[in-house]
Amino acid sequence: MYSIGEIKGDALIDAANEFNGPTNVTMNMSNPLIPWSSNSSNSNTSTSSIFSGINMTASAAFKEADWGKYMMLFHVFVALWGNAFVQGFMTMTIAGAVSNWYFTEPEDGIKNTGKLPVPAACCRTIRYHLGSVAFGSGIIAAVQLARAIMMYIDSQTKTLQDKNICLKVLMKIVHCILWCFEKCIKYLTKNAYIFIAIKGSSFCWAAKDVFFCLKENLGQMAMVAGITGYLMLIGKVVIVASSTTVCYLMVMNDVNISSPMMPVLVTALLAFFVASVFLDVYAIAIDTILISFCIDKKNNDGEKNKFYMSNKMRVLSGIKGTKDSCYARADDGENDDNVKPIGSDEGDKPVTDDDVEKADETSESEPTSSKSKHFDTDGPLI
Repeated sequence: MYSIGEIKGDALIDAANEFNGPTNVTMNMSNPLIPWSSNSSNSNTSTSSIFSGINMTASAAFKEADWGKYMMLFHVFVALWGNAFVQGFMTMTIAGAVSNWYFTEPEDGIKNTGKLPVPAACCRTIRYHLGSVAFGSGIIAAVQLARAIMMYIDSQTKTLQDKNICLKVLMKIVHCILWCFEKCIKYLTKNAYIFIAIKGSSFCWAAKDVFFCLKENLGQMAMVAGITGYLMLIGKVVIVASSTTVCYLMVMNDVNISSPMMPVLVTALLAFFVASVFLDVYAIAIDTILISFCIDKKNNDGEKNKFYMSNKMRVLSGIKGTKDSCYARADDGENDDNVKPIGSDEGDKPVTDDDVEKADETSESEPTSSKSKHFDTDGPLI
């Protein structure tokens, strides 16, 4: 993109127009590598008529096109948008498969989500929600482009920053604000994708649902996010450490390798990349189950409409009800009846309103009569 421009050669053009006509000159025919010569006494020369009079001292200049810079900026934005779109598509596909499993009523304790839940979720995303994914990824790309522009401005003003400490501090503050803003936008957009996969709503309505869900379940969201980040970090460390150890043991027995540092380093980088990609699937599944739990807790009461969550999760969360308030599941543990609510010394018994008043202060039961009780809108999913 930076090579887009126009070659200016006004002096060269003027010199070419000053044509003075033909002149007799000689050339050494025995050795064509010898330059042109005006010596005609040599027997091995031949006379030729060429054009002369052009002043070859003229030079050409290159002028950059201003629109080339804007094209470069546009291509950077498209690249950022495409990257965010792929990540958003992956998030919504995984969220669609996980939420479909969560909100499926068990038959004889077994949830039948179909033979191909992930391809089915992918098809639903392609058919109904590509616009929402494109809109959300466009917002993320715009914020990332703003950060890239600020980094460019920062690199071009290093001299001024060295002279003015206030300007340097101001640049650092702007970078910090944009970084925090990008993190918040990514978090809200990811949860909005999950709401879209569950309810089938548009992006704007899903963003509103995310805001109220965070407001009502801020403690649970923060705790699960912290635990998830800790588990993901342990997983990455274990995968990278095991991969590099195996690589080191393999290359140490190879006499053709002088140093194991480069193979081990490359293996560590590849292992970290693969671990990050695969563990992101688990992180999205955890977030989807958490949001599904919050919707389940809000829309069902455990009496007229049973909870989709397991009975153990209900008791641990301090939600009132009995064992029959949840659907029977084949994966219920043998000791699930003996679990205790968090912060309580009582066993699995009906929890009173006073017990759950603090844990579920803002959540109210809103029973529905349809099978897909988690829908607030007539979405196409599940």
